[in-house]
Amino acid sequence: MNVFRRFLRLGVLAKIVGLAVTLVVTSVAAGLITTQVVATNLAEKSRHQVTTDLAAWIEQDLVSQRDTAAMLASQAASTPSIQKAFAAGDRAGLLALTMPTFERLKKDFGVAQFQFHTPDSRSFLRLHKPEKFGDDLSGFRTTVVAANKDKKVVGGTEGGVAGLGVRSVSPVVFEGRHVGTVEFGLNLADA
Repeated sequence: MNVFRRFLRLGVLAKIVGLAVTLVVTSVAAGLITTQVVATNLAEKSRHQVTTDLAAWIEQDLVSQRDTAAMLASQAASTPSIQKAFAAGDRAGLLALTMPTFERLKKDFGVAQFQFHTPDSRSFLRLHKPEKFGDDLSGFRTTVVAANKDKKVVGGTEGGVAGLGVRSVSPVVFEGRHVGTVEFGLNLADA
């Protein structure tokens, strides 16, 4: 009340200046608050859009890698000389047929895995580690188990002995008989 009485005693010019200053300070404060709210909303929308775009790009890249691996696996599975060597259990012959391709794909395109599995989901030949074979993959390699069971190409992101990767597994048939699967993959950890 005391402030109001003092204000009433002021001259007209002082009252106008006082009101003008009050209006300017109030307008600036309102403007700053509005700007802050708008900037915060814009920043949040931008973060959301960037996150959405990045997630879509990653998903598209994973699908593309899976499809590429599926094409490679399907091509290997349909090659008569590979089918025959695999069906005969000829690890050395299969290695000789496929190692040059694997080395080129690894060097030029970053393919980390090229391997064959028996119908019971055991490793038959790992081109990235030929000395290791015979281990049971059925406990953790769901794509291998599914491709052997359903006899169709299966792919996706999956963990394995060589780490997390995008992999595709294709069934291999020789003379009408399912002889196992072939797999191509790219390790995500390296990428």
